[in-house]
Amino acid sequence: MYQAELSGEIMKMVGWLDGPQPFSQGTVSMGDIVLLEQLVVHTWKPPFSAGGWHDCTLCPRKPTDGPIMRDIGGQSTLLGAAEIYVPAGDTLYSAPNLILHYIEDHSYAPPEPFLVAARQLDTTSPQYQQDCQRLYDQEMAEHRTRPAPVENAADKPGLFGRIVERFRGTKS
Repeated sequence: MYQAELSGEIMKMVGWLDGPQPFSQGTVSMGDIVLLEQLVVHTWKPPFSAGGWHDCTLCPRKPTDGPIMRDIGGQSTLLGAAEIYVPAGDTLYSAPNLILHYIEDHSYAPPEPFLVAARQLDTTSPQYQQDCQRLYDQEMAEHRTRPAPVENAADKPGLFGRIVERFRGTKS
């Protein structure tokens, strides 16, 4: 599901790509890819998370192809069903674990501040867990006090907007 790059006040979205939306492209080092793989396996997990999985809308895949899997450290890992979290000061970066696929198969280049913050992480430290939880709690508190925007879901890019368009019969 598309989210504007680095949107949000505390939680900054990274790598939430969707079909027609432009995104930055470039080369990501193998060291950064390995680092992101480790984040996929050892990331902090919020108290609540959505179920299901999101497929890549950039690939010519069919629903019968099934989800995208990746071998990480000898373990088959489902991509598109979880997020990774990277704290940096007063910012918590959130990226889909599908970011690995986007980087390798679509030449997606995440923002440099996200990669710099990821390189400085020790996901085994209690501080990593505490920073993620603190920033997540701040973001959730901010959402509770902020009025919800009134918007038409069909005007939003992404999967949900396309579903609404199909339901209304405005697009086939």
